[in-house]
Amino acid sequence: MTTMLSTEIRNAAADAWLRVFRSTDPFGWPFSDAIDCGRVLLPTDGCHLSPAQFEVLAKVAGSTGESTCYLAVVEGCERLEGSTEQKIYLVDLSDYESYVSLHLTLENAIYSPGGRWGVLISHETHGILGGDAEFVSTFNRMDPKADEQWHCSRTYAPGLT
Repeated sequence: MTTMLSTEIRNAAADAWLRVFRSTDPFGWPFSDAIDCGRVLLPTDGCHLSPAQFEVLAKVAGSTGESTCYLAVVEGCERLEGSTEQKIYLVDLSDYESYVSLHLTLENAIYSPGGRWGVLISHETHGILGGDAEFVSTFNRMDPKADEQWHCSRTYAPGLT
């Protein structure tokens, strides 16, 4: 199930956002200094992860004890502040259908409630995944398209400015 959040949980979502991201720009390295590994996800299904990408994300997040994530619509925002005008949801990582029922058409971010990983999704059918080395490595091992994707870090981001 996917739900809009109360003010208290929105504030927690904004705090988690700051641990993962420093920018809403999906064409550069959008992650905070705490995130040191990443990769580009191509192609996404518009402004959603593909079913396969979502499934891998759910499995890897599950291996860290997380079964939900936040989703924030970030296009046009410099940063997430938890205001009531911003659309922020709690997404069940076992329920792809609820996720796609959001009908997203703007850039958005899916990220860990614990601030350990995140995906910034562009309206131009790509996403950039970031996390620690173990999270990204596990994602790569579980993703059948890993060899076709760009791997990046804070200091090496091919295709990103």
